[in-house]
Amino acid sequence: MAQTSKLVASGIIVQDGNILLVQNSKNPKKGCYGFPGGVVKLANPAKALEEMVTEQTGCVVKEGEFFTYNYRDEEFPVATLFFVGMTNGKPRAAGVNISDAKFVPIEEARKMDLAHDHNMILEQYVESL
Repeated sequence: MAQTSKLVASGIIVQDGNILLVQNSKNPKKGCYGFPGGVVKLANPAKALEEMVTEQTGCVVKEGEFFTYNYRDEEFPVATLFFVGMTNGKPRAAGVNISDAKFVPIEEARKMDLAHDHNMILEQYVESL
């Protein structure tokens, strides 16, 4: 039986040259940092992502737009929409599966081993600047 694809939205949230990262507290990427987001449960991916960022970090997304579409096959087929937005909030680990949330200088984040395919997406984002 074929698996159903899931839609995931992840946020590249920036503030003063820094990028917002969250640390997963649940497997399969326990301990890894990556972009906030998750499986979309609303018809509007932008609204769903805004809610997930606030739920996971306490930050409110002020503005933004979708950056890219990516497909990967891990546990199940996933279509991922990446969203670039801004905030002026101070992050805190607020989500159920989040053990840390912080802004990291973009250059430092590029050297980290990020969860999922976030290193590749971060490089695409930096190239688009």
